[in-house]
Amino acid sequence: MICLFVVEQTQVMQMDKQRRLANSVQRSNHDILGLTAEFWSQRCCQPICTDDAREIIDNITGFFDILARWDREAESDA
Repeated sequence: MICLFVVEQTQVMQMDKQRRLANSVQRSNHDILGLTAEFWSQRCCQPICTDDAREIIDNITGFFDILARWDREAESDA
């Protein structure tokens, strides 16, 4: 009976931890989108919406992914 209680408590704690982590990631993503929109709105002299900010982040991430891939390929050729 006590063992079952401990297992249930452990599962509840794990689910709570996962829920907190998911909420944290959502807040972080929202913060990143907001900061990106603010940064580029100031430089473009027009408002940038969160969809535009998401596209900017995707494009920059893709660019650095390509650079990293080229770097790995250059190192493997050397």
